[in-house]
Amino acid sequence: YRTPKSVRRGAAPVDGERILGTPDYLAPELLIAKTHGAAVDWWALGVCLFEFLTGIPPFNDETPQQVFQNILKRDIPWPEGEEKLSDNSQNAIDILLTVDSAKRAGLKELKLHPLLHGMDWDNLHNQTMPFIPQPNDETDTSYFEARNNAQQLTVSGFSL
Repeated sequence: YRTPKSVRRGAAPVDGERILGTPDYLAPELLIAKTHGAAVDWWALGVCLFEFLTGIPPFNDETPQQVFQNILKRDIPWPEGEEKLSDNSQNAIDILLTVDSAKRAGLKELKLHPLLHGMDWDNLHNQTMPFIPQPNDETDTSYFEARNNAQQLTVSGFSL
């Protein structure tokens, strides 16, 4: 969680009661107006990791209010069967999505986590990318699976 540049430069916040951020990525302490710090970023990383591995944020729902309820209840729909995450992946997400921010994992815990075993933390910026996409142009989405295919959704009634 970062303070917007306009606020850092001295502009008054728009409304002290408002939360800035995309609903799916907000940590519980932000939703209940509790004091917060860098741990909100580790929560957001846990949400991103879940989304990277499954294609959907863990607390996703129809409305922001429902997303907030899912976050506060920590209602995580862990994939099952063939889509089940590895134990290391699920544990890494689990320790990042710990509701109590004082107990939530941070960099120290992640550096020691088995999911990231072998990561050259001291040379992270200089590592060779394992894969560099080569799109045909700026609109090429061939590296992405269509979301409706990934979710087995049927889209009808649309003329595209």
